[in-house]
Amino acid sequence: MGRILDLSKRNWQARCIYELIMEYKNDIEHEIDDTLIIEIFDNGRERGYTLKYKDKELSFAENRNSDDIVVYPFKWENNKNIEQDYKTKSKYFKREQFHKVFDYILEYFGINL
Repeated sequence: MGRILDLSKRNWQARCIYELIMEYKNDIEHEIDDTLIIEIFDNGRERGYTLKYKDKELSFAENRNSDDIVVYPFKWENNKNIEQDYKTKSKYFKREQFHKVFDYILEYFGINL
């Protein structure tokens, strides 16, 4: 008997990064001293994930204008500088560079694996 596994809620780039986080979950948990929260990210144009650790927040998704990966290393909610942060802090990676995005995320949160 078969089954249907629906992963359509997130694009494959964001899903690859999420799966890397899950693959290294035990190692990451060993390196952090608080809770790393993973939430759904959806800004109306892009869908991916948001990570929260201590006072830092980072979101990543497939860029709405390309298949590239965009990383938003800032908080979206209650951010008075959202437009400025969006213009100056957003990071873009080629779609096949999800390992580099994973490394960037670890570095951003100060996690050494």
